[in-house]
Formats: sequence, C-alpha cells, structure tokens
Amino acid sequence: MLSGINSDLPGTIVAQTRQTVYATNEPGAVVIPQGARLIGRYSADVAYGQSRVLAAWDELILPNGSRISLRGMSAADGQGQSGMEDQVDTHCRTQNLKC
Repeated sequence: MLSGINSDLPGTIVAQTRQTVYATNEPGAVVIPQGARLIGRYSADVAYGQSRVLAAWDELILPNGSRISLRGMSAADGQGQSGMEDQVDTHCRTQNLKC
C-alpha cells in the first residue's frame, strides 16, 4: 500500500505491486508486472468489532503507462477473503471499556 486507510471516512487507496504476479494455470504468463499501481476506494461502513474494511480496485496502471479498468473489483487477501485487514485501532482509550 502506498496510501493508508482510515475507516472514519471513505477514501481512495493506492497500492503498488512489489513482485510480478503470474497466472496460476500458466506459470510463465505474467498477469500483473512488478511496479504496477492499483487505484481503488474503501468504505467507511465498518461495524463495531469489525477488523476488515471493504475495498474495491478501480484501475490498474502498468509500468509502461497503460491503464486497465477493473470496474470495482473487490479487494481480497491471499486466502480470497473479502476486504483488507491490518493494524486496527478500535478507539478504546480507557481500561474500563471491553473492546
């Protein structure tokens, strides 16, 4: 991720691939080259106790400048679970609250 996510408000996200992504059915076929950028958006509709945020990718920008529309493709983790998860601030500031 090149940008952060703060689910207090919806916003735009930008990511960049660290390594080349290959097709699973053709190991030599490049799907996304290293250095490509993804532009997307995330939602602020996060329920209490939820640790994942809903995100969607809108555009893939290849290193040569070509652009591919992804039309709101859902973001998912390596196991295919929808949304994104990382460090979560539950905003619990006192020890008396059970979060």
